[in-house]
Amino acid sequence: MLRLKEQGRRRRYQRGKSAPAPPEPPSNASVLTASRSGFLTSVNEAALLEVAVEADGLVLIDRSPGGSLIAGTPIGTAWSRAEETVLPRHQEGADRRSSEAVQTGPERTDLQDTAFGLRQLTDIAAKALSPGINDPTTAVHALSHSSALLCELARHDLGPRLLRDDHRQVRVVLRRPHLQDLLDLAVNRPLRYGAAEPAVLARIAMLLRELAWGRA
Repeated sequence: MLRLKEQGRRRRYQRGKSAPAPPEPPSNASVLTASRSGFLTSVNEAALLEVAVEADGLVLIDRSPGGSLIAGTPIGTAWSRAEETVLPRHQEGADRRSSEAVQTGPERTDLQDTAFGLRQLTDIAAKALSPGINDPTTAVHALSHSSALLCELARHDLGPRLLRDDHRQVRVVLRRPHLQDLLDLAVNRPLRYGAAEPAVLARIAMLLRELAWGRA
């Protein structure tokens, strides 16, 4: 009975066929720029979807929550769904509304920032492994929390988020980190700074096994 339960649990987290790749912008797509500087804290998905549907176009936000934005620099593109050109109707207003739907703030938050918690844990582990502190136990504890978070995230769909209209047509593409990106964030620095610490290396190896088990 226990084996059947375990098999059922593992099948529940198995991935099916790869999802179709999100649409890519044509070379003459309209460029969207950040309306203000700061960290990307959240994206107003409903507002972006409304803009894209009204203009019969697509909007791609090419920056993930948590990224640093500079006012006036590119954050994405928009183009017509039918003609694959720049948005033909009310282009200036559509571009402005799309840019304003991307919210910024002075600091990162966990509102939509999937990587924020992992970044904090990785910073703790890296600081604990610095020569001035030399606390591998704290680093191991931080890696344990990172493993729990990664295993939870692995149960969800990661990568680009696609917003669709009432006819199931893709209208908005939001860049989001893949699991590989999050794994790199969690282990690269602890692996570099803890290369001489057996306990740290053992915990990283365990993290990989735990994640692999959850993904099996």
